Amino acid sequence: MEHMLASKITDWCLKRNEMSETQAIAVTYGIELIFNSLFKMIGLILIGLIFGRAWDVILSIGCFSLLRSCAGGVHMKSSLGCFLSMALVSVLSCVGAEYISYLPVGVMIALTLGIIVVNKLYAPFFTENNPIEDGKLIKKKNTGAVIISVILLAIIWITPIWKLKMILLIPVTLETLSILPCWHGTKKAAQDKAE
Repeated sequence: MEHMLASKITDWCLKRNEMSETQAIAVTYGIELIFNSLFKMIGLILIGLIFGRAWDVILSIGCFSLLRSCAGGVHMKSSLGCFLSMALVSVLSCVGAEYISYLPVGVMIALTLGIIVVNKLYAPFFTENNPIEDGKLIKKKNTGAVIISVILLAIIWITPIWKLKMILLIPVTLETLSILPCWHGTKKAAQDKAE
């Protein structure tokens, strides 16, 4: 469905602007990505509305996506897989907010330091479909991942509402863990090429 809508929009753009075939393909792909992301977000928010947790879903996916924009992470191979994994992040955040009523300060400190260290050492994780070969961009994304994780963790530490802490901490932790499994090899090879 996204491809059909994107193709129609690209055709409309082609009638009004001169564009090469390569540019038209890129525009179609970009529009598909926008629709795909939009449909996923609408679906997740609707699920949140049904269960009376729309704001929790928005916050958890917002934190996850914000950190992911710089840190990267494991990607699903299909749009459905991506939607289901985002739904799982939302569910885990909401359930965690309900049932995790306390974490010892030592655990919070360990999580905080672990998240910052993992992002510093391993971000960005990129996929074969979206490799990053520019050393400057890798450093910029790494710095961005560390800064975003520090800001989100500061908000988590400052907020006095425990449920809000969990709604933010769980997706930040899950996103940080998603850069670990496939990091070795892919990132090192790309960094070696960039240098």
